[in-house]
Amino acid sequence: MLAPVWVDTGLRPGLAFMTFHFPDEVDTNQLTIEANCPIAGTAEFKASAIRIEKVSTSGPALR
Repeated sequence: MLAPVWVDTGLRPGLAFMTFHFPDEVDTNQLTIEANCPIAGTAEFKASAIRIEKVSTSGPALR
């Protein structure tokens, strides 16, 4: 998945945030697992292991 990234020095090292409110731009929930909280039964959309890699911005625009 390609998505724009901004560095926020206010976040602790190792922490990342990605909004899930605009799936037409970046469908964040594709990165989550199909797990539910055993107590509340709610979907686990708020935690995921990630790796961030810088990609070249030369050439055609990335979408």
